[in-house]
Amino acid sequence: MLAFGHRGLPKGDAVENTIPAFRNALESGLDGVELDVQLTRDHEVVVFHDRDLRRMFGRYERVDTLTWRQLAGLRLPGGGKIPRLGDVVDIWPTGSWLCIDLKGISETLASACVEILRGRPSVILSSTDPRPLLHARRAGSGYEHVLGLSAKSTPFLHLQGAAHYRFQGVHIDHRLTTAAIVERYHGQGLKVGVYTTKSPEQLARARAFGVDRVITTTAPAGAAS
Repeated sequence: MLAFGHRGLPKGDAVENTIPAFRNALESGLDGVELDVQLTRDHEVVVFHDRDLRRMFGRYERVDTLTWRQLAGLRLPGGGKIPRLGDVVDIWPTGSWLCIDLKGISETLASACVEILRGRPSVILSSTDPRPLLHARRAGSGYEHVLGLSAKSTPFLHLQGAAHYRFQGVHIDHRLTTAAIVERYHGQGLKVGVYTTKSPEQLARARAFGVDRVITTTAPAGAAS
């Protein structure tokens, strides 16, 4: 079972979705990281989860209304900066996984990500909406495409969405996951991951279900096994 750090592995002064948090995940023995990407106003692909800056900066602007230069001038707690996807790729070991969650349905975002990642191994593209993954396929992505599933996802997406769109896997909220559900998806030929485990007990439960990967906020012993 592979283990990915959720938005890296924030600890100490590291902030989620920053290069220090991603390095922490690798140093903690995880197989890779899950991170979120979206577009700036001038079409730079930045690594940031929220649509706006309220939670992280106490400001109300949306990311897609600001330029990369404006975002690059902001400082996160501890002095960290918002990185671009290309900045992460430049320093990322080719043997470590990048699970990239597309936060937006635009064809431009999907195409830009495919171009930035071109030629890299160990990449997963994920989204709770099928459209950006279909855009990525049309842009030439040969990566594993994974449909994220939550309590808000429609019954169709839960039952047969990934297979219908010929995606390769699903990532399910760990609170919705059972052994029977994992078996059903495996029966459809899909990889199964769960998110976001926050304790060794939750990780052990996911492992017992036979999932292929877990997205986690902790670094339990044996995570990279």
